[in-house]
Amino acid sequence: MVGIDFGIAFGDGVNLTLPELMPFRLTKNILGVMKPIGVNGEFRQSMIYGLTALQKKRDSILDCCEVFIKDPILEWLKKNRRSKYASNMAVFDSFKSNEKGGNSIQQVSGSQSSASMKKKKVGSRKLDSYPKIKIDIVRQKLLGYNSGKIMMEELKQSKHNKAPFIDFVTRIVLKENTLRGSKEETFSVPQQVDCLIEHAMDPSILSRVWLGWSPCT
Repeated sequence: MVGIDFGIAFGDGVNLTLPELMPFRLTKNILGVMKPIGVNGEFRQSMIYGLTALQKKRDSILDCCEVFIKDPILEWLKKNRRSKYASNMAVFDSFKSNEKGGNSIQQVSGSQSSASMKKKKVGSRKLDSYPKIKIDIVRQKLLGYNSGKIMMEELKQSKHNKAPFIDFVTRIVLKENTLRGSKEETFSVPQQVDCLIEHAMDPSILSRVWLGWSPCT
């Protein structure tokens, strides 16, 4: 079984209009193929073997991922440009508010302009922050971090970061009495696999995604 939805790589599922809150789609129709053994047979063991191999080659994988920082994909560049534009607009708004307050251009050109320049430098420094955040999430996955906490980190970096449903989603993703809702930051490989499987097949998450791919049938 091979995932083919490469357009939703690097956690981009959370950027959809209706964010996908699972690490992969372990729906009932897929579970049906695994009967009578279920997820705790070859499926789970294969995931353990695969994740173990990936963690052993973690440094090599992250070295390869550096290309996405030096030469980001188009969508990441768009997000960086929007971020840079927002930063520059904040500086412009600050300048306008100073001008309305009675400061002359000469006054602003002194201490105020130096403050603005600092803000501009901060904005330019953030130009590659989005790719770095994405690759850091890859690093967390390879270090065995909790998939639920990774998902919430991705959601905070998405267009939904200020959505009114964030608190509700947090309670679902980090649900009590689950591995992903535990206080553990990192897991062993078998624990990480169990956390991913639990996360991917949770009905409370699968029932809150786009109905078009019939996640609960």
